[in-house]
Amino acid sequence: MVVDDWSYWFSAASEHKFNADDFYWGFDKFIPHKELRDLGKGYLVEDTCIIEADVTVFEDVAGESQRSSKDTSNVAKEDPSQENMNAFFARISSSKNISSKEEVEEALTLIENTYPTTLKLLTMKEKFSDLPERAATATKDKIMCTNKEFVKVTLGRKLERCLIEFRKAKEETKQQERSIATLQLQAKVLLAQIEEAPKKKDNLLSEQKEMFELSRDLKAELDVLEKQWPEYEAKTKAAEEEEKKVSTEWHKMKQFVLSLKTPFYSSDLKPCSM
Repeated sequence: MVVDDWSYWFSAASEHKFNADDFYWGFDKFIPHKELRDLGKGYLVEDTCIIEADVTVFEDVAGESQRSSKDTSNVAKEDPSQENMNAFFARISSSKNISSKEEVEEALTLIENTYPTTLKLLTMKEKFSDLPERAATATKDKIMCTNKEFVKVTLGRKLERCLIEFRKAKEETKQQERSIATLQLQAKVLLAQIEEAPKKKDNLLSEQKEMFELSRDLKAELDVLEKQWPEYEAKTKAAEEEEKKVSTEWHKMKQFVLSLKTPFYSSDLKPCSM
């Protein structure tokens, strides 16, 4: 299960005592570790999400003491026993004579051989008492490191999404800039048209005025012509009648000339067409 939202994520450190005799080592509410790899079963058990478990095992003090005793028994041939040391110091204390140089050196040798073993036991005891706290600190530090790693992954994903959104917004900004440039160009054209519009309006008004004056003059001439039209019609009718009379007379004259049939006609006279 992956949780991207930090507000839904939490961690907690806990301690549990192992029981080697138990089949589940004391964790009877959890499934075996080998089944965690089964994707069909999932990772949730009784509303618990298993993320990671760091286990530190310590042996008890008795086991450590027994092991230390075994180690000490292995070197018993080289180091004197406690009984020998007690007997040696009892013999020294009961003696009224001053110890010889050899006896003093022997006592110092016994003390020097015994002191490192005792110091080693004390040091091991101090380290053993300090191990649980060190283990808890190490576990806490590891959990903190895991949390930081999770935060790092989450921030990386958020940063990647932010970069994608930034590139998208940058491209949209460029498109808006191109749209603004186009609109500004159109606005310049519109402003030029707006500036030219009054001039065109004035020109159209002048043309309308001229056309009005011309139309008024033409109308006056037309009115005069309409008044004179009956007279022109009468003249036209008289002209048509006169033309008919002329044509009739000319036809008579032509017939007369053709009826003469003299050489004079053939040599000197030529018919005229109307």
